[in-house]
Amino acid sequence: TLFAGSDNTIIPEGITAISTNAFNGRKHIASIAIPNSVTRIGEYAFEGCTSLTSITIPDGVTAIKTFAFSKCHALTSVIIGKGVNSFEQGAFFNAPVETVYFNAQEPAVGLELVTGYRYFTTSPTCYIPCGTRAAYEASVWNDYMESFIETYECTLTLSSSDNSMGSATITQEPACGTPAIIVATPNDGYFFSQWSDGNTDNPRTL
Repeated sequence: TLFAGSDNTIIPEGITAISTNAFNGRKHIASIAIPNSVTRIGEYAFEGCTSLTSITIPDGVTAIKTFAFSKCHALTSVIIGKGVNSFEQGAFFNAPVETVYFNAQEPAVGLELVTGYRYFTTSPTCYIPCGTRAAYEASVWNDYMESFIETYECTLTLSSSDNSMGSATITQEPACGTPAIIVATPNDGYFFSQWSDGNTDNPRTL
């Protein structure tokens, strides 16, 4: 049994399942951290958590059961981990979800809607990994999402080894289908030789 005692709730690492009705009706919960050890979110687990504004479902979770986050009337943002492969009816029913982030390369399976309760009541904007648009548009989620936007995870840092000689800048940030462009600009009296990996292109496309 799990009990929530504060606005910000942390579930201990090592918990493998959030059971049926575990946090049902806990209106004071504003945020909750679900550990990677959790593999299953049970029926009605967070139903009626009306102060919950966002939720991140970690990669360890494989199933989101019936009405798990229904009637969460402040829930606008949902991040769904790579491991989630099945949804049951009404998972986010009557929650005002505006944005959904699917991190999996393959779309999760939506199980049959036996009584007609939709997974999402709204039509959120859906962010998906780069290169997966065709798969998601061919899935059940095409009937639920307003649009699909491909995202690209990349952290690019760039610096000059000696700013007295010149500077290095990113003139175009990388994105899905768009390369990064970097430029080295020498100061007066200096010239560009090469990047740290020996490449001599300037500007350089990555």
